[in-house]
Amino acid sequence: MGSLLLLLLLSAGLVAQQGEGERFSTLIKNVRVNGVELHYLEKGSGMPVVLIHGGLGDYREWNPQIERISSHYRVVAYSRRYNYPNNNAEIPPDHSAIVEARDLVALLDALKLERVHIVGYSYGALTALFFATEHPERVRSLTLAEPPIWDGCPTFREDRPNWTNLWKRCGDPRGKHFDETIQRRRCVLYAPMQAG
Repeated sequence: MGSLLLLLLLSAGLVAQQGEGERFSTLIKNVRVNGVELHYLEKGSGMPVVLIHGGLGDYREWNPQIERISSHYRVVAYSRRYNYPNNNAEIPPDHSAIVEARDLVALLDALKLERVHIVGYSYGALTALFFATEHPERVRSLTLAEPPIWDGCPTFREDRPNWTNLWKRCGDPRGKHFDETIQRRRCVLYAPMQAG
C-alpha cells in the first residue's frame, strides 16, 4: 500500500512538472549553430541572463525561476546540444564542456547578445566556466552552482593558486585564464558544505 501511495505521489509530481513545461512551450525557438540544433526559451526584456542546465536536464529545469527573473531581465534558457528537445547525432567520444562552451558562444552570436549574466549548475556550470575563461569580455557576472570541479579544491578563496594548478594538472591551459577571469569579473561560486 505504501508503494502504491509513493507511486501516485511521484506520478502527480511528474504531471505537475509536465504542466509547468507546457506553460512556456509556446516560447520555444531553435537555432542551428556549430552543426547542431539548440532549442531555447526567451522571455522578458532588459539585461540578458543565460541559464544553463545541468547533466541530464534541459531548459525546462529553469521553469520555476523564469517567471521571476524575466520580470526584470531578458531570460534565455537553452538545452545543451544532446539534451531534450534537441535531436542531434550520437555523442562523439571527444565531446566535452569545452564543445558546449563553443555552442554557447555561437548561440549568443545568433541572438546578437554581447555581454550576459550567466547562471549554470552542475555540468552547465562547467560549461559556463569554460565560456568565461575563453570569453571574459562577454561575461557581466558568473554564477556557478556545484560545477563538477570541486574535489580538487575544498575552499576557493583560501586556495586560489590550487585552482590554477588543478586546470594545469588536467592538461588544460585555462588555469591562467581562469584565475584572471575570477580576479576581473564579479563571480559567485557555490558549493555545498561537506562534513568533515
